[in-house]
Amino acid sequence: MKIKLLFFVTKPYSVSIIKPIEDYCKKQSNIQTAWFIVGDVDQKNINSEIFKSNQDVIKFAPDAVIVPGNVVPDFWPGLKVQIFHGLCEEKKGHYDITGFFDLYCTPGSYITEKFEQLQKKYNTFIVRETGWPKLDQIDHSVSIEQSKVAMGLDPLKKVILFA
Repeated sequence: MKIKLLFFVTKPYSVSIIKPIEDYCKKQSNIQTAWFIVGDVDQKNINSEIFKSNQDVIKFAPDAVIVPGNVVPDFWPGLKVQIFHGLCEEKKGHYDITGFFDLYCTPGSYITEKFEQLQKKYNTFIVRETGWPKLDQIDHSVSIEQSKVAMGLDPLKKVILFA
């Protein structure tokens, strides 16, 4: 039986956050992936089916919905998983618990600690520190030039990484 994952994105920058997860899943024989996209999002690098309606999602019956955003339709099947769309906590409402998510995947220990406190307070979700998929492709065991090539960047140009 395959695990079914649905990626739900509403912002153009979300594709680059989810794409490493999709790429990993595509290498696994027991994971099936699909996307639901809202808004003006470039779809050319997506390698899974893209759903257009709630009925498509309900028929697919995902085991989990992966969301690099703050909201998700609560009537969709599956566990709702929030992965963060950045490394910082600068946005207003970053620690507001909406009741949408069953699992918060945090990018680092600072945010993890705060969400673990909220987990104890609300007792309606779990928290796991997973890192940030968008940066996982940076391989520290190879040269900077090799990492740039792996990320599709010109190895001869300078790159500034900021978060």
